Amino acid sequence: MDTHRDEQVLQLRPDIPSIDLNRAVSEAERFQNQTVRPIVKFQHDLLLKVFQANFDSKKKSLEGLSSDEKSELIYLTIQKDRKLASGLTSLVVALFTGIEFKTYLTIKSEISKRIIQIIKERIASVYLANH
Repeated sequence: MDTHRDEQVLQLRPDIPSIDLNRAVSEAERFQNQTVRPIVKFQHDLLLKVFQANFDSKKKSLEGLSSDEKSELIYLTIQKDRKLASGLTSLVVALFTGIEFKTYLTIKSEISKRIIQIIKERIASVYLANH
């Protein structure tokens, strides 16, 4: 294990005071709250840039769409474009510690779904608030 790297990635993560880490939850939800949410918050700007670059390359636009239509288009874009979803997920997984990565591998499908859901919600909220 590269403990030096692990210490560095842990120091990058912002605190999210609203997350109650003492609640009794499933392993996947605990992992989501302790690991995924802080990483997604840290990677926020880069996740948005990757999404926007993909959106621009496909010549898609949110102009003139209602909030519901914008949200739906964002969700469908991420859901249907497996390469985009994989890239966004990789931006989160890359900042796991060695132990977190081992945990991720044991519940990969569940955690990957949660990562994508959190990213979709975060991106949609930004576009609905700012565009």
